[in-house]
Amino acid sequence: MLHWMYKSTYDDDNGNNPSRCPAIVFNVQVYAMADKYNVTELKEFALEAFTAQAEGHWDEAEFVQALRLMHDDDKFPQHDTDMAEAASAQLRVHAKDLMKSKEVISTIGQVGSIGSQMLLAIYDIDSVENDKRVKKYKCTHCHNAIMMDCVKSASAGYCYFCDQHINWASVEVK
Repeated sequence: MLHWMYKSTYDDDNGNNPSRCPAIVFNVQVYAMADKYNVTELKEFALEAFTAQAEGHWDEAEFVQALRLMHDDDKFPQHDTDMAEAASAQLRVHAKDLMKSKEVISTIGQVGSIGSQMLLAIYDIDSVENDKRVKKYKCTHCHNAIMMDCVKSASAGYCYFCDQHINWASVEVK
């Protein structure tokens, strides 16, 4: 963080040194630290660096490691969804390929919201937008939009993204 304060940049390259954390994970850590100390510009820089890393390295184990860190309540700010949305974009684009990885499957078992995002992508949730049996809802906690069957949504349940309890009938998007 001190380097950022003086230079307005930082180097996330580990120089192929296995003892240093991978660049994509480092950017998640910097983002969390910048959030903790309310350094907005550093957060934005870390988000841009993460996004660039995620676009080029979505198929590597380090991407999954970064996802796990993002969903660790003790190490990452859960109130902030910008980085999670950047990761979700890669999950949606590469869902079918990512589902072939044992490490991704294991992570889905540990972090359910990752799996729900990937399933929405695999089954092309946009194709049901004109189906009258499917309605759109917005979680009051994480603000993610969710589309689901009207019958299932008539009662309370849990958000697929943040696992918070929601009364679906009260959060329908008209």
